[in-house]
Amino acid sequence: MKKNILIAAGIILITGISCKTSKTAVESYDTAPDTPAETISAPVETVVYIKSEKEIFEEKTKDIALSINSSPPQTVNGTDFKTPFSVKVKKVDGSPVENFPILVRYPSKNENGNISFSEEELSTDAEGIAVYIPKTPSFSCNTQLDFLPYVPTSDEEVIKAASSLGVSAPWKVRTNLARKGGLIGLVDYNAKGAALADTLSSSFLLKELMNNGFSNIGNFDIPRSMLGDRQAVYKHVNNIVGNSVSYLIYGTIKYLSPVEKNDKTYSCTLEADISCMDIKTGNILYSTVKSVTATDTTEWKVISSARAILAKELGQAIIFNM
Repeated sequence: MKKNILIAAGIILITGISCKTSKTAVESYDTAPDTPAETISAPVETVVYIKSEKEIFEEKTKDIALSINSSPPQTVNGTDFKTPFSVKVKKVDGSPVENFPILVRYPSKNENGNISFSEEELSTDAEGIAVYIPKTPSFSCNTQLDFLPYVPTSDEEVIKAASSLGVSAPWKVRTNLARKGGLIGLVDYNAKGAALADTLSSSFLLKELMNNGFSNIGNFDIPRSMLGDRQAVYKHVNNIVGNSVSYLIYGTIKYLSPVEKNDKTYSCTLEADISCMDIKTGNILYSTVKSVTATDTTEWKVISSARAILAKELGQAIIFNM
């Protein structure tokens, strides 16, 4: 009986030890340090900045300046310019820029005062100079020639930026008819719209043209009834003078507004509608409509002033367009 009791106690002891060991293992697992979390890196995008055409152009030209190197005096239709046109390109420190692309824009046609332009590409030499030698002028005009950086692009912003760096030189070609003989037949009208018998405006224009080198030129009477009929005017002139002159300047001078008094001054506006005819062919070489406003101290003076101003503007237009 005693032996059995000991065995039972041994079983109990072993069982107790076994339970205690299990509890310790559980506690040890619960208190183990946390396992570090795995880090996943997201892919980094590379942003590439692409410069615009304008930015690239501005970087290339930021330290560059253009200037007119040479510009010839005015010439006559059919006569070469005495010297070429040229432009110089240099950096801000004054050093020349070689092989710099230049665009030259020059007049190529004059259709009754409307100028068309053509373009040509040039390049600067070792001294930073690009030269343009124009062909013999075949028409008269008063305009300009432009030099600007050449950029092969259709981007309006780049074209605008290039134009802002451009430089210009006067291009003046006078008519070659100044000394070939001509007639002036302008009809003046009063403020009420009636034609006048005098030739005041013709005389003002005659004086203006003669002061600018015209010769063998004089006033000529054009019947009022013919003014609107070019063929009638042509036949009338040919019947009287034949081919002894080269051109006829004719038209009307009318009031756009009557003489007005403003405090101590007077003002009025006159309008000229004129044509320049080739007497040999009857073709119209040039026509224009111009108006001017004058102010003066008396009614008579203001009319005279308006005619003088109008004659000066007409004279310049004829010299560079006929």
